[in-house]
Amino acid sequence: MRISSFAFLGSFAFFAVAISKANENLESRDFHSEKYLANSQKEYLTLPQKVTLKVEQSDIDSVDLGPWSLDEKIGQLLLIGYRSHEQVFRIQPAGLVFFSWSLKDAEQTQSLITEIQEVHEKKEKAPLFLATDHEGGRVLRIKKGITQFPDAAAVGSLRNPEASFAVGRAMGLELSALGFNMNLAPVLDLGNARSFLANRVWGDDPSRVRDSTVPFVQGLFSSRVLGVAKHFPGHGGTSEDSHFSLPKILKSEKELWTQDLLPFQAAVENGVSAVMTAHVEIPSIDRGPASLSKKFITEILREKIGFNGLVITDDLEMGGVAKQLGFTPQDLALKALKAGSDLILIVWSQELQNKVVKRVQLALEKGEITQEWLDIKVKKIVAFKNKFLGNRVFQNPYWKDNLRRKENLDLAEKVVDEAIHWNAGNEKLLLENFDSKLAQSWKVLLPSREWRVKWMSLRPQDKVYVLSKKADSTVIKNYMRDIEEAMRLSVPLVLVTPPRALGSEELFQALRVRLGALIRKKELRSPVLWAHQGATPIKINPKTKRDLPMGILSLHSGSLATLNSLMSRLINEKKESDGYRFSIDTALME
Repeated sequence: MRISSFAFLGSFAFFAVAISKANENLESRDFHSEKYLANSQKEYLTLPQKVTLKVEQSDIDSVDLGPWSLDEKIGQLLLIGYRSHEQVFRIQPAGLVFFSWSLKDAEQTQSLITEIQEVHEKKEKAPLFLATDHEGGRVLRIKKGITQFPDAAAVGSLRNPEASFAVGRAMGLELSALGFNMNLAPVLDLGNARSFLANRVWGDDPSRVRDSTVPFVQGLFSSRVLGVAKHFPGHGGTSEDSHFSLPKILKSEKELWTQDLLPFQAAVENGVSAVMTAHVEIPSIDRGPASLSKKFITEILREKIGFNGLVITDDLEMGGVAKQLGFTPQDLALKALKAGSDLILIVWSQELQNKVVKRVQLALEKGEITQEWLDIKVKKIVAFKNKFLGNRVFQNPYWKDNLRRKENLDLAEKVVDEAIHWNAGNEKLLLENFDSKLAQSWKVLLPSREWRVKWMSLRPQDKVYVLSKKADSTVIKNYMRDIEEAMRLSVPLVLVTPPRALGSEELFQALRVRLGALIRKKELRSPVLWAHQGATPIKINPKTKRDLPMGILSLHSGSLATLNSLMSRLINEKKESDGYRFSIDTALME
């Protein structure tokens, strides 16, 4: 009933054997078969031959660009944010990226993608990459009609490769059902709740990130969805957001190879087919954004790590690259291509998309690049499409049966439950104290209005406040007064703080100091629970952690499902574990 750690079954060795068996079975299945039915014909799968995709030089050489116009070739260098059919006809891009502005719910999404396939793919000389950012948690572009998995940090905190595979496969099945064939995930950057990526990362330990990444990508691919490992070479845990400025990572080359680059090496060795670059500067290697650097893309990623798949830039409209002095955005696009990138991502500006096409045309006219150079890039992109997507429209008559399946919902709930870690305090005693005061009005401080609405729907008698992200000294004093009042009146206190990069650092430090003082003075007169959406909010002495007179929890996610799990325990409604076991999908093990 309470928050506790379950004994996981299996090991990485078991996972490796299972993937090997999956490979053997997938090899015998027709890559372009119309359908593969399993589980009472409700699960529609078109499975690849192998869990990893390898494009040989012969595949690239066999691509015939004879019928292609120059505009069609240049369009294959672009991955664009979808806006309209007219935009797609004009740019003729390699693929489309879908964001929340065009995705209302699962049914509308499936209808839109089917329409795009019918309108465009029959006229295009190569199928489209149809992509979205489906990381979990706060980065899910589709909010209604599909399983809402928690943040990557929650999955990573489990340290269980089978769980990572299961989540990747479940996500992939739902994305594939809607028509997507590419997921701009996972995030391989090292980091924690203090980095601007917050809970989007698996964790800050290179081995944990590696052991989560490889099975997750394999799970996606087993569902016929390409995973994209991002953001190479990593943001290094920086709190500076590359959406607005260029983070400078002060790490030596040795530190990079032993830390940030390890997950990317593992992903490449295990067959990841696409890598997205980061707008970061690492002066020990090269000046300027790594996304424009030949040293990073060609020398390190391609030559030293051995990656021969597709390299995609992060959005070139982001502040981390767009503010480079002396270059127009279209110049930056050409620079990225010449550095070794294959696909230029431009999400927002249709004007910039047009300018990039014209800039490549101009580069050809001026001799900055050659027709042979362009053909080599386009042939490679088309070869990957031919190998993975096939030259056909993919429509799934069973698509609704693959959304929000019971096993997916159970998996998401299990991950959420397991990701809540009790770090300090006498769990049994503290939760019994909360149980004894269920009828009383509690004081609750939460990180978002969304969480407040959910909490109030279950406990309307509580006094619930939303923590300010920009708390000044007056606001902080008011919060401290609320905490002291709760202790004076013996009112139960529940405090949930956001990842530090997403909240007020001044408020976070004030909470540490005030709660620490109350503990030292032995003035905690009511049960207190501090749950943090990242890892543990304070340093804890392992020898005395059970004696701490308050509960300290790590949530690893800011999803509503996480709040549901937390509340169900606090109000004594959490059911015993249903026995869900992380395992490789049986359809792969036949």
